[in-house]
Amino acid sequence: SNLENSKNKAEAIRSAIEKLKITMGGMQLPPVTISIGVAFYPADGVDTVTLIKKADEALYRAKKKGRNKVVIYSVPH
Repeated sequence: SNLENSKNKAEAIRSAIEKLKITMGGMQLPPVTISIGVAFYPADGVDTVTLIKKADEALYRAKKKGRNKVVIYSVPH
């Protein structure tokens, strides 16, 4: 499904970023993490403003759940 494909792609991005080894001034920095919120057209909205708002809401849910997560707006929380 589109939902599963999108979640898998977002999860792959999140995981790849977490695995990055970043050094600065000869020192390895702590892992970088991201949270991702996803909204779907047309299920979550039919215009850009609504879709961005809902993706943003999903992002804040991810942060509230402890960060470093992927949250899909359409999936009940």
